[in-house]
Amino acid sequence: MSSTIFTPVETLPDFPKSKNFCQTIEEFTTTLERLLKSAWGKDWGVFTEEYTSYSDPEKIVLPQIVFHLVKRRPFKELSPLKRRLMANYPDSEYKGYNVDIFKNWYECEVQFRCFARTNKEVRSLSVKLEDFITSYTGFFKERGLGEINFMEEKEPEKLSDSAGRVPCRILTYRFRVEHTTIIRQKTLEEVLIGADVPSPDELTS
Repeated sequence: MSSTIFTPVETLPDFPKSKNFCQTIEEFTTTLERLLKSAWGKDWGVFTEEYTSYSDPEKIVLPQIVFHLVKRRPFKELSPLKRRLMANYPDSEYKGYNVDIFKNWYECEVQFRCFARTNKEVRSLSVKLEDFITSYTGFFKERGLGEINFMEEKEPEKLSDSAGRVPCRILTYRFRVEHTTIIRQKTLEEVLIGADVPSPDELTS
């Protein structure tokens, strides 16, 4: 996860480039979806963050895996409730101004809800997904993911639809991810001027 003050990270001059692409939950799930299609085939089912409408049987595509970020909190060992300044360098486009790069690290709890037609099929799908994530854990960590640990598999849940009941199993994982904030001092100044916010010097004069 990253944020800037109106400036996309990829357009910042001199911004340190990285080959890592699994540093955030969004990057991880995008990569996981691509790997699943490559390993299981493009038509294996659906991997999504959005729940299907269970009121219309025609819209139910199974098997299906729905991922959901349950909670996110600071990882105290690396960033105890405050961000770290990781880099500061001159802005090559604006002389006399700098670009600051801050990072926070977070622990995230993520659920993968597996749906299938039968209890046997959904159990098979959940085991298959767990084995797949375990097999590629080293790959994800090499590409920036801080940590990933399996926490639990819950008892099957049922979600009702007009055609009957859809078997479900939930796999819960704990992730450690990072959040990058890039502050371009020139842009920050322009925003303050545009908002007509008085500077500290003007407040004390």
